[in-house]
Amino acid sequence: MPAGYLDDAEDNSWLLKVGNNFSSLEELENLVLCNIEDVGDVRLCDVADITIVDNADTTFTKLDGNNAIILSLFKSSTTGTNEVSNICKSTIESLQEKYDGLSIMLMMDQGDYITLIVDSVVQNMVIGAALAILILAIFLRDFMPTIVVAISIPLSVLTALVAMYFSGISLNMMTLSGMALGIGMLVDNSIVVIENIYRLRGRG
Repeated sequence: MPAGYLDDAEDNSWLLKVGNNFSSLEELENLVLCNIEDVGDVRLCDVADITIVDNADTTFTKLDGNNAIILSLFKSSTTGTNEVSNICKSTIESLQEKYDGLSIMLMMDQGDYITLIVDSVVQNMVIGAALAILILAIFLRDFMPTIVVAISIPLSVLTALVAMYFSGISLNMMTLSGMALGIGMLVDNSIVVIENIYRLRGRG
């Protein structure tokens, strides 16, 4: 059973587990299942017939007609998908350069999907901000308020990025989506404030 992680001096996390693997058939047969009063220990061999079956040939992998091995790498919950993906790619390149004849093919990389999604969110943020500024310029028909909103949007995003950097928050789908939502709220609030300024100026 897993028993958590242990961090060493080099900041590596090692998975701890409780229990040992069986090294022989006799060890498995003598496994104590329970202890019954007036009966004693009930072992696995008392209630079951145990045999060893070699099923190595029931599962195999072929790649371009050659024997291959599938290796699946999973990230921990505290790391980013892109970070793990980039480290794996650089390690694969160094291994292929170090060992002649070693061929590693990436079958699936979730880092690519994360990159596509992040790029899409960033593109939507830029297009949304540009359209908001354009619509403000058309409806307000005033240069200065449009410039104020146009400057406030990138300035707010830059301030948020600086705050995220110093607070240790990474750029991901959640934070980028929040920033995209914040741009929309910023434009809405800017329109309310500008309208209020014009109303108060009109009243003198």
